[in-house]
Amino acid sequence: MKMLRSLIQDGYTALLEQRCRSAAQAFTELLNGLDPQKIKQLNLAMINYVLVVYGLAISLLGIGQPEELSEAENQFKRMIEHYPNEGLDCLAYCGIGKVYLKKNRFLEALNHFEKAKTLICRLPGILT
Repeated sequence: MKMLRSLIQDGYTALLEQRCRSAAQAFTELLNGLDPQKIKQLNLAMINYVLVVYGLAISLLGIGQPEELSEAENQFKRMIEHYPNEGLDCLAYCGIGKVYLKKNRFLEALNHFEKAKTLICRLPGILT
């Protein structure tokens, strides 16, 4: 559990300091060591796991290289497909939009930003 907290802290600290490669490494190591089926045994909610996936995707997006952008897109899609009940779809669609912006695929980016906006409008007012 101590290592888990350390990796989470390292990942988000690196992300805040815009050290995207270090953040991606910490989040990847963390996800490799976490089994989503055993999250509750660690006294964590599934949203905690999904936020680590999001952290990885944002880190990869920050790196901005073609291979990392494709992997970021995969991670955002993973959030949408596998964890729709966690309420983070709007973040995932926005993330995909940012990936498409970096790839100069503007129409696809706009479509994903509009989808994110639609989902945000459905959230309770306090969350928006």
